[in-house]
This record gives sequence, structure tokens and C-alpha cells, in this order.
Amino acid sequence: MNHPDRIMQEHDLVYIIEGSWQIYQNDTPYMVYAGDVILLHAGQHHYGVKPCEPNTKTMYIHVSEDMNDYFGDPDFSEKNNSSLEISTLVHCQINTSVKRLFGDIISAYWSDTPTKESKISALFQLLLCELYELKDSESFSDMKISEKVVQIIHS
Repeated sequence: MNHPDRIMQEHDLVYIIEGSWQIYQNDTPYMVYAGDVILLHAGQHHYGVKPCEPNTKTMYIHVSEDMNDYFGDPDFSEKNNSSLEISTLVHCQINTSVKRLFGDIISAYWSDTPTKESKISALFQLLLCELYELKDSESFSDMKISEKVVQIIHS
């Protein structure tokens, strides 16, 4: 299927478990592969022009927009020390924590524990920290094969 053509009032974080998907955000195409996370911003136009790869599997988290959310302003992170700048597309293949945190957040959401909201908030903060730390790391797909093997062994 194509990515739905829509503008959402929430941010959407999508983790590709298997397969690949080309997703546009405001006419900018992003090719998202297994192990990648794409951040689709609230109030922005998201769509696809071709179907995802067959058997593509995803996990996603919808996050309410906050009045302090900013994107597209390269000077924002310098103005606001308490914020984390997350790239639109983050390659997470070498970081197994990201996939685990997505799963933990989704499990916590569906749980009936009295600490559900606190647990989700803490896990989400950890996820944002992991994504932030990966923003400047080298793309897994851009590494030489020998570097990939070393990364896999280390992880």
C-alpha cells in the first residue's frame, strides 16, 4: 500500500521492522529501510507515490504536538539548550535499543498498570535520547562491508 495521503495533528514516529517504504514529507522523498526511523511532523503533508515493499512491517507511535515543538529552524538548538534535535530520517540498524524501546512503549501503552503514563513518558525520553545520539552517526548503508561486520560484532 502507499503511505496515506494526509496531514496529521500529531507527530508520527515510524520504525521499519522489515522491508522498505518511500514516504514524502512536504514533497521531500525519504527512502526508509528496515531499522530506520522516520519522524513525520504534525501539520505537515505526508504521502506516498508507490506502494511499500511487499511484507513491509512497521511499528509507529503517535505523539501529540506541543507548543514548544520546532522543526525546520537550524538555529533552534542553539537557542534552546533543553531541546533535542532529531533528524527526519534516522538510520538505527546498529542500535538495537531503538527497536526495543519502540516495542516497550507500545507494550506499556496497552498495559493496565497504574504507572502506565509515567512509564511511557520515561521510555519515550530514552527513545528520543537514542535517536538524538544517532543523528550524527554514519549511515549504516554508507559504511563499507568490513565496517558493517565490525559494527554487528560489537553490537
